Amino acid sequence: MIQKVIDITSPMDIDDLRQMAFFKHQIANFNQLHNLWSAYLRAGIGLLNEEQEQEQEQDLSKQIDRRYWSTDVKSIIDAKPNLYPLNITIEDKHIACQNIVYQHLHEYHDKIELYEQQFNHKKVYLTHWSSTIEEAIQTFVHQYGIAPLQMKYNNKIAILTYEYKDQLFERQYQQQQPTDYQVRISIKISSLTYNIYLFYR
Repeated sequence: MIQKVIDITSPMDIDDLRQMAFFKHQIANFNQLHNLWSAYLRAGIGLLNEEQEQEQEQDLSKQIDRRYWSTDVKSIIDAKPNLYPLNITIEDKHIACQNIVYQHLHEYHDKIELYEQQFNHKKVYLTHWSSTIEEAIQTFVHQYGIAPLQMKYNNKIAILTYEYKDQLFERQYQQQQPTDYQVRISIKISSLTYNIYLFYR
């Protein structure tokens, strides 16, 4: 694909094409990261699954803490014991997680703007630049660079969504104050269901 771009733009320097492709790749990569960390934020403030949120609002007796922070976010706090002591309160940990996510989102937003500015600045000085070349580079970058990353980030969002829903179900279940017998039965049912899933997989 990049060979077609080079053939179309023979007067253009290959290093210029590489640099433009690099800028496009960085923009797309940081957009994907921004989407992932936005999902972390929505889960952390309890708004990842908005349909469930609306259902819960209808039944006020089932209100539970809907906030869930992924291990990616919590591990940052755990890795900095000097900033976040082990005896931190749940509410302070929630605020710390939220601040970390906002820092990442801000960082990714700044990087997107930086690479967009660099791309647009460089584009102005390329005499043989055209929309055809830009589309070819965009296609090349997506196909060979971004598509695998997009799958990785979409997978992380899917896992986050699963963990979020699972955590909400568990909290709702605990809110019903099950007996020890009911807990043991539910664990057995879950285990059997999982084994059946593995068998047919």
